Amino acid sequence: MSVREMCTAAGKALGFGVLVLLCGCVTARDVNTFSSALDETWMSQNREILRQEGTRRYDATRVQALDGMIGVLTGLGMTVEEINEKEGFVGASAIGPTPLSAAEWDQVHDVEMPRTRDVAMRAVGPVTSMLVYLAPEEYRIYFAATTEPAEEGGTLVTLSARMRRLSAPAGTMWPSHPPPEAVRIGLAKIWGAFDARLAALGVDAHGEKVQLASAAPVFRCVRADGSVVEASEAYCSSIGGTVSYQKIKRADSKRSSEGGGDASGTGFALSSGGYFLTNHHVAGECRKLYVQREAEVVPAKLIATDELNDLAVIKANLPDIVPVRFRKGSYVRPGDQVVAVGFPYVGILTSSPQLTTGNVTALAGIGDDTRFIQITAPIQPGNSGGPLFDLSGNIVGVVDATLNALLMAKQTGSIPQNINFAIKTSTVREFLNTKKIPFREAVSDGRGSVADVGEDGMKSVVRIQCKM
Repeated sequence: MSVREMCTAAGKALGFGVLVLLCGCVTARDVNTFSSALDETWMSQNREILRQEGTRRYDATRVQALDGMIGVLTGLGMTVEEINEKEGFVGASAIGPTPLSAAEWDQVHDVEMPRTRDVAMRAVGPVTSMLVYLAPEEYRIYFAATTEPAEEGGTLVTLSARMRRLSAPAGTMWPSHPPPEAVRIGLAKIWGAFDARLAALGVDAHGEKVQLASAAPVFRCVRADGSVVEASEAYCSSIGGTVSYQKIKRADSKRSSEGGGDASGTGFALSSGGYFLTNHHVAGECRKLYVQREAEVVPAKLIATDELNDLAVIKANLPDIVPVRFRKGSYVRPGDQVVAVGFPYVGILTSSPQLTTGNVTALAGIGDDTRFIQITAPIQPGNSGGPLFDLSGNIVGVVDATLNALLMAKQTGSIPQNINFAIKTSTVREFLNTKKIPFREAVSDGRGSVADVGEDGMKSVVRIQCKM
């Protein structure tokens, strides 16, 4: 068997949707770095494809549009997972390559191979021997459609696309966005079938393309039975039986007369070079950024973002700040005590950093999402992007989200308490390594006190001000 044949067989056996071989051998870190870079590339390209080609206006009623799209998705071999007539939403999925044919996926492979090689070259360096194997059967592919009344009359129909690895081994990262060429082909098939279905109903089937300012995202939702589904944000927030991650709101939100606003969150120093880590939802959509430590406020610049994992790096000239250290070696365990430091409710409470403490309660988030750890440390608006320390003062997570308590209370009749989430450092490391952002590591011995950890942690945190 040739090296190529062995590599292809290995890729299929591992179920790795994208297999890269560097000189015949790669490390897990190489694979994760490449996978993260590829997913970010596909996400960016798909967003633009969906912005330009993902929305059309039809001279049809909302009911006709929704019923027609349900028929189209099932006709293409997909299983409808969610229908919400009130919100005009339908979501469907299938094991790849459906809704594409095998021949169409071969076309995807041929188009994406050269692009994927380019991503690998940039992500993991010079490549002397490489094989990229795209395995659609290892993924579940999602298409969702949202219908809404158009201002000009008729109905706007907006499509979105995602994919999910069927079985993801712990410690590995996998693309969650389909190859862009697959999205293009999928859109063309869905629109073609949708036009034909509306024409059969006597509706004008010449859909008018509508270019959006940004593509409609699809979010991770958990249904009442505990199963996970990809759905629109409107669907997630409108159904009482659906529970989703709720990003912690930025504090101090004040709307301006120009339609913008001011908000704030938390960040922490990665290195003496002026790099600070925070959440994408804190810093990723700001016109202007500022970093504040005590009375000192300096301008900041957005350097890198990972919208999928809600991470962002900004840079600011703030000398003498103490960089954090990431926990090296052993991972956190359920029961480990953790300390969160941040700036909640600035303008109402103290403007100084505040400390809360709790425990790690689970090593995954909603729906066994392995990007997160679940914690009991209380977090509030303004804590977003803050550090989560162990008792050695090392970073074990980035504060990110809380359970949607209102929807859970509506579903179960009880209010959940202290169910919060932080992004795992394994996810953070891959992001920082991919972006070549320096950070420090240290071995944890667990000998510190909460007071000591909090006192040291406050030397590393900053308040991030966002001018929207």
